[in-house]
Amino acid sequence: MATEARVGIVFRNHLGHVLLSAATRISEVNSPLQAELLAIGFGLEKAQKAHYQHLMVESDSLQAIREIEKGDKSSCEWSHLIIDSSVEFEACHFNYINRLGNQLADSISKSSFLMVWETSILQDVRNVDWFA
Repeated sequence: MATEARVGIVFRNHLGHVLLSAATRISEVNSPLQAELLAIGFGLEKAQKAHYQHLMVESDSLQAIREIEKGDKSSCEWSHLIIDSSVEFEACHFNYINRLGNQLADSISKSSFLMVWETSILQDVRNVDWFA
């Protein structure tokens, strides 16, 4: 049964300062795994638009990270979209973090409005950690 998912992402620099955060709704979501992978895809899309080149992608979904790490051996179609998108960056690494490390992105996803927030230094930053 397809449902709607709300996802939030946060981009931080190497010092942990928030550079950009965004939230969106995704319709026709069939599973929590699909929602997590689509959130990661949403983040990669934002990273490309911001011209970031070095990413550390962190998710509190161990299943999503494991599917991405399988690469071509993954049977999940959404993980293949992530893998294909990740080659657009000079460096793109995927890591699991516990739910506590993902609180800001989780809070953003639950906000009552959709938003994109950017700092004025966004154009000057190229190394980014982000959370989905």
